[in-house]
Amino acid sequence: ESVALLQLARGRYREALAGLESARRRYEQLGMPQHLAITEKQLADAYLELRLLPEALALFDQVSARFEALSIPDEQAWTLAQRGRALALLGQPVRAMDSFARAAAMFAAQGNCVGESAVTLARAELALAGGDTDPAVALAGHAARGFAAAGLADGRLRADVVKANALMCAGSIEQASAIFGATLERARELQLLTVQVRCLAGQGLVAQALGE
Repeated sequence: ESVALLQLARGRYREALAGLESARRRYEQLGMPQHLAITEKQLADAYLELRLLPEALALFDQVSARFEALSIPDEQAWTLAQRGRALALLGQPVRAMDSFARAAAMFAAQGNCVGESAVTLARAELALAGGDTDPAVALAGHAARGFAAAGLADGRLRADVVKANALMCAGSIEQASAIFGATLERARELQLLTVQVRCLAGQGLVAQALGE
């Protein structure tokens, strides 16, 4: 399982998925339900990252039920948040919002501000996908402040990217360009490659909007 997670971090998805699936089977054979559920969630997260959405959703549904049966609310809340993202990408906003609401309520009950910020960011992404730019800007800003207060630079920068995209869609090109530039510089310092790619893509869209 640990080797598979390392492969995932390196972007070696074929090896990562094979390793997680192997770990899942072994945990099932050994009768270790908590480890089985955690590994299945990691597998579902990988599917979501690769946009294998039906596979991700099926696993998130299964894992959420496992965590509920095992009385592990923290992991169940994270699973519901990820399930909401999968539903949003599948074009099911109503079901996505229901999943986000359940996750947010569980995080609030636990006092988990990082989890609440993650749900807020996911809601910002959903609003942006639906063309609701003003709510997207507000939600992304709120999420960024939550991540910053928790000292999570990765989350803060991801939220800034969503905010910049929303501002660009709203016509605030110069403001979006400034955020993309600042976020890209910070992402390079922290070697956050995924954030760098999103910032570069954003800068390309800004240039296109400016006719450059």
